[in-house]
Amino acid sequence: MTTRSTDLDRQTLDALDWPALLDELGALARTPQGRRAALALSLEKDGVAIARLLEETGDALRLLDSGEAPRMAEIGDVGGLVVRCTRGETLDVDELRLVSATVGGLSSLAAHLSDRADLAPELARVAERIDLAPGLCGALGSAFDERGGLSEKAYPILGELRRKIAALDRKVRGGELDDVLQDRYVTVRADRLVLPIKAHAKGLGLGIVHDASRSGQTVYLEPEQVVPLNNERRLAEAELAREQARICRELSALVGTHAGSIEEAMSAATAIDLACARAALARRLDATRPLLTQEASIELRSVRHPLLVLQADEVVANDLSLTGERPVLVVTGPNAGGKTIALKTIGLCALLV
Repeated sequence: MTTRSTDLDRQTLDALDWPALLDELGALARTPQGRRAALALSLEKDGVAIARLLEETGDALRLLDSGEAPRMAEIGDVGGLVVRCTRGETLDVDELRLVSATVGGLSSLAAHLSDRADLAPELARVAERIDLAPGLCGALGSAFDERGGLSEKAYPILGELRRKIAALDRKVRGGELDDVLQDRYVTVRADRLVLPIKAHAKGLGLGIVHDASRSGQTVYLEPEQVVPLNNERRLAEAELAREQARICRELSALVGTHAGSIEEAMSAATAIDLACARAALARRLDATRPLLTQEASIELRSVRHPLLVLQADEVVANDLSLTGERPVLVVTGPNAGGKTIALKTIGLCALLV
């Protein structure tokens, strides 16, 4: 019986073109999780909850109209990454940078709405669920530099090792082999720094040949004097990799420790994103906030089919009324006269509420 009821509900929603309206709502969300929430939107049946959602939408409209809509661009889809951290897995630098940006975006969102609680009190209450530990925000916020790499300011040893490697690279570029160089650059073959030299010089015993160009005109040589520099460079690179791995483990463990608060903050941000998407859709529809009553009535003035409003410049509006005393509406008229549209409009308005 439940399955049949669910199938009937789904058929009803499809007949009313509700999925198409959810597509429009999802397109206005600004985060991936907001878009998913819009497309999978569940219909609220509790009057108190409906009133609260309408208040949130009204808050978002005021923010939108005043140019104070919250930024959401930094909030990424990091739920899966956070779960991995709870399992003890280590994220790489790119993944941690995304988590760091998201945590920063969540903190900024909470601060933005807290500062505008007088304009958007319900959304400010939702944002109170974004309660991230200062230690988490500080550690992730300082971990990366402006280029997105692990910060040398936060981790000085990284700077020391990077400068050491760069100095060794410069030594490799010495001018002892200028006469046989094909070009003045250093490249890598088999994880070793090599120089491009002219092919005829490969038999001069200058060092180890690691590769050759397709044309055969250039060979990539590791000069004898470069071998100890390369060895030292490999050791420095290994130490740098170990230090970066240690930092990633440390940051991943920190994210795992605070997974619950991050997930709760993400849930709140999704609710805020969805409220802003509803507000943006309301603006596109030139919609009016419905008045909820305990009476068994529907009173629609100058109502228009929402999807037609989104697709056409002008839509013929109708007044539709049903009350406890007059609970029946007879819709008559010729083919293509708008009867189905009128009925669908009533259904969609109920769903929108």
